[in-house]
Amino acid sequence: MQRRFALCGVSLLSVLLLAVAVRAEEMKTPYFSMELPAGWTVMQKSVAEGKTKVAVRHNEGNTVVAIAVAALPRTASLDELFPPFSKQLEANGITLGEAKTSGNTRMADFSKAGKRGSLYVTTSGKHFSAITILGESDEPGKKLMRENFKPVDAKLFPASY
Repeated sequence: MQRRFALCGVSLLSVLLLAVAVRAEEMKTPYFSMELPAGWTVMQKSVAEGKTKVAVRHNEGNTVVAIAVAALPRTASLDELFPPFSKQLEANGITLGEAKTSGNTRMADFSKAGKRGSLYVTTSGKHFSAITILGESDEPGKKLMRENFKPVDAKLFPASY
């Protein structure tokens, strides 16, 4: 199971590093919808049975928001889900701050080469989500999530950004 989470972490990190842009205004997936304001473009959108990966980029400041959602083969705790993502970030030279848990979400801020970011891992019991926000400042990504992100199941995503 940890291997599956590690593979999702690798995928999520690779999404952060991609630079292929596809223009979109509204995005809908089985797990959430998102209105993209001017200046935001879709880098990746992949929807398959049981999992979804989306990455969007703000053209000013190069802030990237990557969202991965996957079905769990069994119930897993945040103690099982969070470490593969944090280890993958650390393996890529990213310094993670102290992880904090609030409800069904574990979150940590991170930094690398003058860029700031946030990692959120949330579980609803049947699915988990991992959201990574990275940029010169992570505030544009947090604002996008607060104002434009609409979850289908609120328990699957952080309560605040």
